Amino acid sequence: MNTEYTFYELLRRGENRQFVVPELQRDYVWEEKNWRSLVGQLREAFVRYSAPKENLVLGTSELQADFLAYYRRQHYGHNLGFLYAYHDPAYAGHCFLIDGQQRLTTLFLLLLGTACRGDRTSHFTRHYLTAGGEPCLAYRVRETAQAFLPRFVRHLLDGNTLDSLDPAAPNKPYWLFGHYAHDATVQRLLANYRGMAAWLAEQFAGPEGCKSAANFYDYLHEMVRFWYFDTNQSAQGEELYLSLNASAGD
Repeated sequence: MNTEYTFYELLRRGENRQFVVPELQRDYVWEEKNWRSLVGQLREAFVRYSAPKENLVLGTSELQADFLAYYRRQHYGHNLGFLYAYHDPAYAGHCFLIDGQQRLTTLFLLLLGTACRGDRTSHFTRHYLTAGGEPCLAYRVRETAQAFLPRFVRHLLDGNTLDSLDPAAPNKPYWLFGHYAHDATVQRLLANYRGMAAWLAEQFAGPEGCKSAANFYDYLHEMVRFWYFDTNQSAQGEELYLSLNASAGD
């Protein structure tokens, strides 16, 4: 069974609380050209969404409000393709990604950067961290990547700058260990977030920059969707899992 969900809706679907990139998955490897292509598409979709729209004369009933939300999603939303995942009964609340981690990770970083740029960090904390304060996305490809992401996210949500994450910075955090420089996923997370933060600063500069960035954050939260395929609900789930992991997914 599959249907469309926003990232946040996926985190509230069934027993999902955190998406996990398991050990057998490849690293986060997207480069600048990859994230720029995706972010550019989202920016264009946001511009269309923000443009003056046709007037829909509706009443105030719940049914009419639902129709308006559906209409806006259909006309101004953006779909990022399929996510494939499975559940393990031994790990309640965790959903293990099979395919789609590159897109999901990039969207997570963009949401984080836009929340920081648009003063939406409180909203991000409520919706994209678990009850225990962990990011809703966990990397278990290696212990270093697993340990880095929660500290990185908390560091930024606490209002610290990217400059302080420079290994040569005098005020670098205690947890920024030297061996992170040799972890492929950690380095791509850092490089791509730096690039997105610079892009956001260019796109949302000026007196109205914070407000515009907040609107972009809201668009990402409410209007960007995935087709979601839960292999636990498919008789062919095991075969699909093995097939996708034998190839280079995204």
